[in-house]
Amino acid sequence: MRLLLPAVAAPLLLAASAQASIVSWTGMTTYLASPPPACTPGALTGLTLYCWDEAINAPTGGVPMQMSVNPSAVVNNVGATPGAPPAFVDSHFLHLEGPVPAMVIGTITFSANIIGVYYDNIPLDLTDATLGSSSTVYPTSFPQRGWNGFRTISINGPTLTYELQPGVNNGGVLEQLRVVIPATPAPGTVALAGMGALCCLRRARRR
Repeated sequence: MRLLLPAVAAPLLLAASAQASIVSWTGMTTYLASPPPACTPGALTGLTLYCWDEAINAPTGGVPMQMSVNPSAVVNNVGATPGAPPAFVDSHFLHLEGPVPAMVIGTITFSANIIGVYYDNIPLDLTDATLGSSSTVYPTSFPQRGWNGFRTISINGPTLTYELQPGVNNGGVLEQLRVVIPATPAPGTVALAGMGALCCLRRARRR
């Protein structure tokens, strides 16, 4: 019995502690531990790329991603491979509203390999309601959002590397991207697994 408890408990502890999250960042990146109240024009400004965790195990609605190949890079809006996402993902948001013509450079690493990236205004609009944070007001339907296609975005495993220059090309105002990774189990699923394991332990003790 003493051997059974650690064998069952260890996976449960790992599952319970697993969270879809941004785990590290470099360069001109500012990580927000909680989603901001808003990422509309004027809400988050400065020479930094803000990033935060959005939704866990959320439905994509089948909205195609602009980047769907990992590893890959898009340079000056060239090199992107669109693709359909899985039904459910974990989502994260990147936002920049900085001075022109300054450039921001850095990396963001997530808790799992990147599935894809949304960076055009329409795909961002279509996924705000499902993949966005319920506590954040997004600039849905604002035409001057999304990556303006200038400079470089690349993904390799769990890491996104960016070199962005806001306010150039196409009159972009808000540089915004949504990054998706594989969905983690919903909290209820982990709880049910824990209850099932405890029942098994109790039955084993009675024997």
